[in-house]
Amino acid sequence: MYCENHNVAICVRCLRINHKDCIDKTIDLLDIKLEELNVRESLSIIEELEDEITKTEDVIAENGQVNDDCNSTFKREIETFFLKLTEQLSLMKNQAEEAGSVKHNLNGNALIKLTVECKDVKKIVSDKKRLLVELVEKKHTGRLYVAMRSFLKKNRRHKNKIKKCLSEKSYSKVQF
Repeated sequence: MYCENHNVAICVRCLRINHKDCIDKTIDLLDIKLEELNVRESLSIIEELEDEITKTEDVIAENGQVNDDCNSTFKREIETFFLKLTEQLSLMKNQAEEAGSVKHNLNGNALIKLTVECKDVKKIVSDKKRLLVELVEKKHTGRLYVAMRSFLKKNRRHKNKIKKCLSEKSYSKVQF
């Protein structure tokens, strides 16, 4: 026996106990003839379903391959981007270092120039001081007077040179 309502094979006992309301939809399996089953139609339906499953599996496999290809392309593009980015950063670093080096050299040259000017003034002042001390010791008052007047007149010029050395911004800050 077969219950169409529940899609199960049943025995006579089950028919009376669990399937008594299904009596209209119960088929005696001993009365069935092979033609009635329409086997060819059922096999055709099953084959169509198998074909559909095979096609679906092929599409899934193709989609998996496309997904893998996309991943490979994506990783290659990221690596290419990274290399270009590091190249650009390296170039920018080199340019910044070169600019800093140029500024450093300019600063160094300006400071050397100021150092020379400062030393020149210091030598002149030192020489004048030595001369004045010597004239005081030798008691050459006439020459001492002339040397002091000459020094005092030039003193303002020397002070201005020193002030200029201090006030002149002889370097530019190296910044990134």
